[in-house]
Parts: sequence; structure tokens; C-alpha cells
Amino acid sequence: MSKSTMAPYIVSINNQSNIKQAYAIFAAAPTIKRNGDSTVDVVTRIITSVRGVASPQGQASFMLSKKLFATCGVYDVEADLSPQNQHRKRIGTGIEVVDQRPVNLGCSDERGRPVPGTTLRIECSDGTPVFTKEEITPSGVTGCFSILTGRDFSVKEARHNQYVVGFCSSMRQNIGPYATFVPEPGQEYQIAPSKIFYVAVGQFNPYDLTSPTLKDSSSTCKVDFGTLGTDQVTLIHNDTGGLIRMRVPGEEGPSPGNFDVSGSSGSADMGLNIN
Repeated sequence: MSKSTMAPYIVSINNQSNIKQAYAIFAAAPTIKRNGDSTVDVVTRIITSVRGVASPQGQASFMLSKKLFATCGVYDVEADLSPQNQHRKRIGTGIEVVDQRPVNLGCSDERGRPVPGTTLRIECSDGTPVFTKEEITPSGVTGCFSILTGRDFSVKEARHNQYVVGFCSSMRQNIGPYATFVPEPGQEYQIAPSKIFYVAVGQFNPYDLTSPTLKDSSSTCKVDFGTLGTDQVTLIHNDTGGLIRMRVPGEEGPSPGNFDVSGSSGSADMGLNIN
């Protein structure tokens, strides 16, 4: 695999807003098919964030590895839901038990022949989802990895005990997953991560749930690495109308796409709901 293929995605932000700023990044929801047909309810989460980015010369960078890790386990940690609290954080009450495995996505080789993506199996015999150690024949379709679940747990048990399956780009505990969902027994999941990311202006924390409206907020900028033709993008948070302008390396100037983030000095409201 070439170095260019494994180069990380890099999103840099030049803060020229004349106000100290905070930023966060999250991914678009993956496409997940269950048993080759029905879709799956999935939630996206804040991957990582930065605060105290100075202006007018301050810069922040998010570097996201393309090497992904499948995750499974139990996540039951309370969050501070106070909408007026710009330093929204996990309260620290609860538990987190996570198992992780590196995955490859299905692709094609130099001759165009399909190379299946990683397949992992989950078992819950001890009351916590973990990946089995067995070698499983890869079955991830193009752009996907696959997760198999057994019948050693019930839907009710999974929901009550906060079972989760997801994926991330780092095994560091302070880096949140891209997305999570509640597994069901006896299923095959084909998981296709998105190449679309969103940068939000405001105070956020890794693992925070994102609301469906956050990606469409006026204080959020979409970055689609699937169509840009580059792995590096610079966003300029300027001081004239609060615009973020996307600039791709090699261009003479800012690209035509301007993103209105007026009033972005405050916290973007995520409307958290974890019922």
C-alpha cells in the first residue's frame, strides 16, 4: 500500500476572526446494511476538539488516520446536558468497556479483482461484547468491513446494558468514535465509513453525541474528501461576516465555496438527547 494511500486526512483552521475560538470535528454517518438489506440506526459523535485557538495568527489542525479500528463494548457514561454550559462534558458517572481491532475496507487490486474487507465476530457470553480471536474469512464488500453477531444476547439485553459497536481512527481513549450503534443478535453488518467530515465552531468534547441539525448549522463546515481530490484542506475563519473559506493546497486562492458561520463565537447547540 502506497504512502499516499495511508496519508492522514488533515483539516487545518486559520483563526482570523479576531476572537479566540474552539473547534470540533465529526464524521458523516456511515452506511450500514444489516443482513444485506435493511439499514441501521446509527449516531455520530464528536471525534476530537480544540480550544483556545488564538487570533489572528492562531491555527488548529485535525489529523485523522485512514487506518480504522472496529470497536465494541459497553458505553454508559452520563453527559452534562445543560444547554447553557459551553464546557459540556462527561460527568464521570458510569462505565466504559471497549474492545478494538484494526480493519481493512473492501477494495479492488491492481487488476480490478475484489479484495474483501475485514470480518470480525462479536460474542457476549460474559455480559460484555468482545471480538473473538478466531480468524474469519474476510467478507466486507467494497468500501466496507463486516461485523457478525451471535445469538448469546438479546435485543433487550443490548439496550439495557448499553452495548455498542462502532469504529474510530485511534485507540487513544480521548479520541471519540466516528459512529456507534446498538447491535442485534444473529446479524451480519456491512459498515461503510464516510469520507465526509464536519468542522463545528464551539465548545465540544470527544464522545459528545451530535444532533441531526448540527451538520446543517450555520457554524459548521462540510469537508468531503471523497470529492476534493486531496487529503489536506485549510479552512479560514475570517473577520468579515464570520466566514469559513475552504482552500485546497495548490490553488492560487480560496475556493469559491464560502460557509457562513456568523455568530460562531458562542457554542453551537447540539440538542443532546440520549434517551
